[in-house]
Formats: sequence, C-alpha cells, structure tokens
Amino acid sequence: MSATRERTREVFGFKKENLENPNVILYQQEIGKLKKDYKELYDASKAWMDSIAKMRVEGELLSNAYNNFGQTTYHKEGLNLSKIHMYLDKFNQNTKLLYDNVEDNYFKEINDCYIDQMKTIDTHDNKSHHDKLAYEDAMTIYHKPMYHEDEKKGRDRFNRMTTSQSVFQADYIQYMQLLANLESKTEYNVPLAFRGLMKDLEIFFEKGRQDFSYIDIPDWKRSDGKESFLEPTLNEKHTDWNKKMEIPMMETETVETKEVASGSTTVYSTTKTTTTAPLNQTQAEAVKSDLIGNPLN
Repeated sequence: MSATRERTREVFGFKKENLENPNVILYQQEIGKLKKDYKELYDASKAWMDSIAKMRVEGELLSNAYNNFGQTTYHKEGLNLSKIHMYLDKFNQNTKLLYDNVEDNYFKEINDCYIDQMKTIDTHDNKSHHDKLAYEDAMTIYHKPMYHEDEKKGRDRFNRMTTSQSVFQADYIQYMQLLANLESKTEYNVPLAFRGLMKDLEIFFEKGRQDFSYIDIPDWKRSDGKESFLEPTLNEKHTDWNKKMEIPMMETETVETKEVASGSTTVYSTTKTTTTAPLNQTQAEAVKSDLIGNPLN
C-alpha cells in the first residue's frame, strides 16, 4: 500500500518537491551529524562520570584496608597506617560532592540535549513527515480530474487540501523552532555547563588542598633526625640494616670461693671469672623471650 501511495505521488508530481532541494538535503545531513556528535558526547561524559563514581567506591575499599591496621601489639606503625583512612574518607567525600555537582551542573545539560531535545525533534520530525504525506495525498486527490462531481464534494476536496496544508506548515514551523532551541543550547548552554564543570573541578582541588595541607602522620625520618622510619626494637647498633650484624655474644660470670687455713682463724678466698661466648640455642630463646616488645637500654 505504501509503495502504491509513493508511486501515485511520483505520477502526479507531488513527491519530494521539498526534499529534492540540495540545501534541504545538506541541512538534514548536518542534523544527522549533530545527533551523532551529541551521542558521542553523551557516551563520553557518562563514561567519565562513571569513572568518578568508581573512584569513590574503590576509595572506600582502600580506606577500609588502611583502617584494618592498628590492631597489632608489636608492629609500631600500625596506628599510623590506620590514620590514613581518615584522610581517604575526606577524599571520598570530596569525590562524591564532585560527582553530584558535575551531574547537576554539567551532565544534566548534555542529557537534556541528547535525550530530551533529540527525542522531541525525532518525534516531531516523524509527525511532520506523516503530515506532509497527508498533505501530498490531499493535493493528489484535489488535482485528480473528477467527472460528474457535485459542488459540495469539490469544496470538501479543497478544504481537505488546505487543512492538511495548514497542519503541515504548522508542523514545519514548530520543527524549525525546536531545531533553533537545540542550536541555542548547543551554542550557549553546553559551553556554559562546561564552565560550570571547570568551576566544580576547581572547588574539588581547592577542598583537597585545604584538607590535605597538613597530614598528621609521622615523617619518614625519626624524631632524632636519623634515617629510619621504624623505631628500634633491638640494640641501637643493630638498627643499621645495611651493616652486617655481629654474632650475638653472652658474658658469663663465675664466682669461686675457697677456704684457706690460716692459724686459728678461717680465711675465704673468692675468685671471679668472666667469659664471653656466642649464645647457644637455649640462651638465645631466653633472651628472645625477654626482648620482645622491650628494647634494650
């Protein structure tokens, strides 16, 4: 049936009377390119926002991982690592605020142009095309020779043609207005939204400078100025990890008292002997149990 209607329009010369204009064809091609450009902009903007949301989610996991530290007894830096989660929580809050601002101030305009404006234009474009076909049908019927037709039927054919013509012209005017609105948003609203995006990023980084200008976590140098992140838990001479450690030695004192005969009185002679030798397994275990968590003086 559609093919018959199309062929009828060709025969009577009312098909493509507007579409065959090269300027109209080029204009419609540019509208098609605009739709494609907005789709790419929409997809890229949405992917970028999704990356911000993912960064916040991954940031929460990272914060929880640091917060798990600090529960040990002998690992001295556990508490300092657990402090990091507080700063990550601030960063995650700033990231969430950035996402909300970008969604409201920037992505909303992109979404409006691509989803709402384009959908409205497509819907109205289809309606305009339908009304144009109805107008062409009415013109075909009006110009078709009618023999033995009374005056009333002739007026009805004329009124149908003029009515469909008015509807089509009104659709065309409204369609062009929708395109003008989209062009205005493209030239003004979207660039303005981008300026808002830059402002949101500026706020994000400024908030970060305020939150992280001072971080209450020990520096990589000890308080005494020596190069070491860990506080020593063994003898000071063993904290130089680049120096080969000496074999631990243990001093043993032996006291021997002898009785020496000296007339009517008893005299005692005491001898104290000190020996130094490497620790044996039993001595090492005893020293180890005494040293855990208790640095040597």
